[in-house]
Amino acid sequence: MMSEKEKKDKNKAKETIETIENVEIVDTVVENIGKKTLSHEEIEKNLKKLKCERKLAAKKKKKDLINNVELAEIMCEEESIDVLNKHNANFTFDHFCGEVKTIFVKEDLSCKKLTHNMLISLKERIKLIEKRWQVGILTSTRRTFGSNGEDDDLDDDLTDIV
Repeated sequence: MMSEKEKKDKNKAKETIETIENVEIVDTVVENIGKKTLSHEEIEKNLKKLKCERKLAAKKKKKDLINNVELAEIMCEEESIDVLNKHNANFTFDHFCGEVKTIFVKEDLSCKKLTHNMLISLKERIKLIEKRWQVGILTSTRRTFGSNGEDDDLDDDLTDIV
């Protein structure tokens, strides 16, 4: 039979567990309760320890993501030089979008139009960092010239091109 104090501790522990939203932490604490009778203080201590471990894991994951994006930026710079030499097209790293797991590069308008075929090497290298990441191209308005060499755009101001 359980003493009155043990019953109170177990009831407090159950109340504490019900207030926790994270299912995995609750499962771990319930496993510990099943193995032996824990006091309310021990359960609180275990919960704090598990929450702390979770926070540290989340910080490590965020730090790894930042390092991976920085590595991808360096790869973009290296591949930009190769593409410029091979295809006379230039681009720069623009940003990483975590929602769609895509590295976006911005093409340089002063060179030839950038295509996805030119970025095959970059895509392969990015896949080495994270297999789900993709590469996207951000394009801007291009000035077009007619067959007689005259500007077909209505606006003659080059500074308006974004």
